[in-house]
Amino acid sequence: MPTTLNLAGQGPVTLDWALAEERDVIDWASYRPAADRLIQDLWSQKDTIEALIRYHMCLTKRDDCVVLPPQHWIQGAFNMCIFAEITYGGSAKSGNTRRVVFRCPMPHKLAEARSPGTIDEKMGCEIGAYAWVEDHCPEIPSPHLFGFGLTNGRHFTHSKHMPLLPRTLRHCWRFIHWVFGLPLLSHYVQNHPSGNLTSAYMLLEYLGPDTGRMLSDTFGAQWRDVERRKRLFRGMSRIMLSLAKIPQPRIGSFCFNDDGTITLTNRPLSFDEEWNVTGLIDLEWICALPREMHCVPYWLTGCAIDGLIDEHSDEFDKVREEFMLIFGQEERLMRARARDFCLTKVMRETWDSRGVWFWYCISSVNAMCFLLEANILPAGSLGPEAEGVISKFWCRDSRAVVKAKLEDRKAYDEELRKLFR
Repeated sequence: MPTTLNLAGQGPVTLDWALAEERDVIDWASYRPAADRLIQDLWSQKDTIEALIRYHMCLTKRDDCVVLPPQHWIQGAFNMCIFAEITYGGSAKSGNTRRVVFRCPMPHKLAEARSPGTIDEKMGCEIGAYAWVEDHCPEIPSPHLFGFGLTNGRHFTHSKHMPLLPRTLRHCWRFIHWVFGLPLLSHYVQNHPSGNLTSAYMLLEYLGPDTGRMLSDTFGAQWRDVERRKRLFRGMSRIMLSLAKIPQPRIGSFCFNDDGTITLTNRPLSFDEEWNVTGLIDLEWICALPREMHCVPYWLTGCAIDGLIDEHSDEFDKVREEFMLIFGQEERLMRARARDFCLTKVMRETWDSRGVWFWYCISSVNAMCFLLEANILPAGSLGPEAEGVISKFWCRDSRAVVKAKLEDRKAYDEELRKLFR
């Protein structure tokens, strides 16, 4: 019987640890072998990947495109990032080279097998966000999206990389959509490359060390630097205000449709050495929400959302106030240049009323019970008897729901123990 289980991103864990963990450890245990299979599958199709890159970037026969080996790839939370080197003219001596990112979603992290279509839905929202930001917030630095392909076999390329005629036609159609108030028509034109990859993908501009670094690289060591922190807060404030300056008709996410339009439907950052924001590299979670949901990012003190209690709560409050001072300054500058809106006032009111913790609960289901007890409910306000009464308002026959949940947990624990046998 193995004493430990090796989990991706966590390392060896014991049975006691796994039983106490809130995440689904059984599903988690499948991530590493699934990722290894995906890497092997993608590497076996490197010729197809190179052909797709050449197509989307409109490379000539003289230009070289080489997919780097898997040891150079980066595995994120939901995507596998494949790097490719482009050499224009076929000679590196000219110095005219660049790197691009060929990013593929990991099906096992998106439940594609259980819920077919989740990959295309996720990518549609991210592509929609890229296209919307490109048209409405060009001041936000983000990597260029050359093109992409979906699991349904459709491929799209940015019009700037298309021949003159289709590029001109696209500009004309965008103008027609604008004149008649039709849904925003993106720059991405459907086409039919010869390569047939088994995975969905996005081809993105690479933001290398000359552009900036991931904040996590220096966050712990340089967090106490007041000037760097101010520059970070200023850059983040500008991004938040830029995204919020255009009112949206409803809650939702920007979605890319098969006809190339962007509609509002159901649904990280890089920095230089001085912590100036130089790029917004991940747009997949951008969505339109009520103004009251704007809040200071909870991770600014390095704590998880459910860790903001006791002394960590006091530390967050100090950092929050520092952020709000800079946010207010940036908002006043923007109001002097453009339309009037008052996010600073709204954010302060939701903090003072503790309504911000309600919105944190809505956006973080796992942390909800911790946030309620620590920040919303008065101490000792609900005893076990009161909780039992309130539970009857959850739904009809709430006792049956609780019973089913407990039975599911018992079955899960037994399956988990089998992994350690």
